[in-house]
Order: sequence, then structure tokens, then C-alpha cells
Amino acid sequence: MPWARWAGRLPLAVAALAALLPVAAAGQDDARNRVSFRVEARREVANDWATADIGVVQQGRNPAKLAAAARQRLVSSLDLAKRTPGVIASDGSYRTHPIYDRDSPASGRIVGWRVNQSMKLESGDLEALGALLDELQGAGLVLHDLRMGVSPKTLGRVEDELIAEALGMYRSRANLIAQGLGRSDWTLVDLIVGDATPLDRNLGVMGLPEGAVAPLLPEGMSEISITLDATIEIK
Repeated sequence: MPWARWAGRLPLAVAALAALLPVAAAGQDDARNRVSFRVEARREVANDWATADIGVVQQGRNPAKLAAAARQRLVSSLDLAKRTPGVIASDGSYRTHPIYDRDSPASGRIVGWRVNQSMKLESGDLEALGALLDELQGAGLVLHDLRMGVSPKTLGRVEDELIAEALGMYRSRANLIAQGLGRSDWTLVDLIVGDATPLDRNLGVMGLPEGAVAPLLPEGMSEISITLDATIEIK
């Protein structure tokens, strides 16, 4: 009978379950002995890199013709920028905005279009970049944004140093936790290293009018930080 067959297997099932109970209990003990925490290493670093967004702004009634004219002007300026030693130049964004009738704003009538074709300039040579921005603005381009920050080379070097510093902080914190709880030792269960997060400094030059002179490029400082999220098991 089916019941007879099941009854015959019941002792085996009970024995298997009993064998698993110590394993489950051990897992619960491990979880109770685990502690998670975060450490963070920070450093102020001198800015050595500038990024600018500059472009051609034109307006009129025919958006297609405006786009073609803006692109033609930008290509010439982009070529000049690419030939400037120490400056990295690349294409930026293209935006088109409608211009509404100011005399009758409620009508929503479009009376023209404004196009903006921009390029991105990057450099660690602040003097060269400043001179180039002066020349481009003198040619009628509009400076939309200018930021100071840390160069990729400097960021990589500081990131490695901060990781080493954070690892030392992690070991000190783990020892402190184990000793504070009256435990003799600990082991690492999990460790997550975050990416370096520098904070660029915006120089507040968005929307400078045509012909405006680019501001001086003060180096200033940026703060770079690294976080470590750790889980340890205390013994």
C-alpha cells in the first residue's frame, strides 16, 4: 500500500532532517556574529583640468538653414581647437528651441527658431585653453559652461592612494569592533570598494553673451573620496 511505503521511508526522512539542523544552526550563529560598516577616505586635491562647453548660437525662421549655417561655423572653430597644442576638442550637443511671439504669448505662435551647435574643450594647460576661449568668443561663439576639476591622471593616482588609506581604516575599525565586543579575532566576509567621486567646480559662466571675454581659470581645489563597505565575522 502507498501508506506502507511512505511509513517505511519516514525514519530516513527524519534522520536527514536531523542532520541538517546543526548546519542551519551554524548558519544562524555566523549571521549573528557578522558586523557591517563603512569607512571613507577623503582628500582635497588641487584642480589641474578645465572643461568648457562653447558653441554657435543662431536664430531665424528656417531651422534647417540655421542648423547648416551653425554647423559650418562650428566645423571651422573645431578645426582651430583641434590644432591648439594641449587642448582636446570634440563635438558637443545640438539643440533647437522655438521662439514664441512675445506680443501674444497666450497664442503660442512660433515666430522663429534658435539653434545651438556646441563643442567640448578639455585641457590641463589653463593658459592655452583660456587664450583659445578668448579667440573663439571673439569670433562670435558663446561660452555655455566652464568647470575646473581633476585630470584623469591625477584622479587615478589619488584614487589608488585613497584606497590604500581606506583599507587601513577598515582594518583599524574591524579590530576596534572585535575588541569592543570582547572577541579575539575577525575574518573578512565581504568588501565593496566604491569609485572615486571628485566634485568639479562650476565657474558660473553659463550663457555668456557673444563677445564676452572668458574669465580667468582659477585652479581651486576639489574633494575626492573613496568608500569601503565591509562585512566581517567576529570570533
